[in-house]
Amino acid sequence: RGDGGGGAEVGEHVLGAAAEAAPGGGARGDEEVEAVRSEGFGLGGQGVGGLVAPEDPAGGGEAVAGEVLRSCPGLTYAAVRQKGFSMELYVVQAAAAPEVFDPDAPVDVVAVTGGLVTRVVTLSGEALVRPGDTVVPGQVLIRGTERMPHARGAVTARTWAVGRGEAALRVETLTRTGESTVQTQIVAGEWRYPEDVETVYPCEETEEETLLLLDGLFYPLQVVRRTHYEATRATQTRNLAAAKDESAARALTNALLGLKNGACVVDKRVEYCMIEDGKLCAVVTLESVMQIGAEEAAQPSGID
Repeated sequence: RGDGGGGAEVGEHVLGAAAEAAPGGGARGDEEVEAVRSEGFGLGGQGVGGLVAPEDPAGGGEAVAGEVLRSCPGLTYAAVRQKGFSMELYVVQAAAAPEVFDPDAPVDVVAVTGGLVTRVVTLSGEALVRPGDTVVPGQVLIRGTERMPHARGAVTARTWAVGRGEAALRVETLTRTGESTVQTQIVAGEWRYPEDVETVYPCEETEEETLLLLDGLFYPLQVVRRTHYEATRATQTRNLAAAKDESAARALTNALLGLKNGACVVDKRVEYCMIEDGKLCAVVTLESVMQIGAEEAAQPSGID
């Protein structure tokens, strides 16, 4: 903000802008702010306060922007715009430099996963596989040569992910006989009367209801009413279609978890079988197509 003498100061919000623009943000932004302060900026004494460059007492916008650029290497552009008695600082974050391609670096293209090769595109180096070959993870697909040590290319392959899922074919069910017994228990904090509630029937289902005595007018006294229903246990056979759907859904979820990033599913196969304990097992196989080659530093023996 401008002071009485006509000078201009960049407000404290400038520090926040520099911090947000610094690569990585967070601690890196704090370092940029400290760099601004250490290079000669200080808090202004007028208005809300701001940063001023001591070598430019008049508070010129170009001088302030120049000092910010020199103090913050994480910025590539800074400009100050004056609006009446206030100034705004605009900054642009520096973009990360692209990775430098070194054609003389010994690099091989290796398989990140196993599969059946369907296509090989060699940009440099020597291809060691061709369509129809089966590869395993870590196998060299394209290797560098003496003339072109940095191997480059793309290898497409079919890959498979398998998932298993189970579902019970027989389930136990409880059927109420019509007989029931009600037990009541009074509860006040940790105190209960009677202390223990016993099981009434050898096989039963229980429902519980809690009531607040006198609406808690004098003391939070509760009445817990438990109804015990006599029941019989029976084993029933589930619908086969429902069991298949349940086991297949679980198997598909497990198969999807096994897919690699970038894989495109092109086919699915589901198989069923009976296993022990009367369960149905589904096996889902997902066939996918993906680019399996990745560049890695070549081993000494991988160069002709």
